[in-house]
Amino acid sequence: MRLQRRYSYSDRARYYWTAPEVMKAVEKLIGNLRRTAIPETMLSAFLPEEYRRVRAGALDPDPPSLIIHHIRQVLRAYAGACIAPTA
Repeated sequence: MRLQRRYSYSDRARYYWTAPEVMKAVEKLIGNLRRTAIPETMLSAFLPEEYRRVRAGALDPDPPSLIIHHIRQVLRAYAGACIAPTA
């Protein structure tokens, strides 16, 4: 189960994302991250694109901003896969 949770398809989160206990945990995580600045080395290791944008001054290092940017990056990949190739 541990291996499946770690390496399962991330889109399965939609099934439990709105569960009250999950929403509460996410709020707690964001609150904790706001109280303690995320080290740049950690940001670089786990969110490299967001790290580059923060360093360039194009993205606020606030946790919700980082989360939204990362989600949008993933959605761009999905959207790109939906575009039919042109001849």
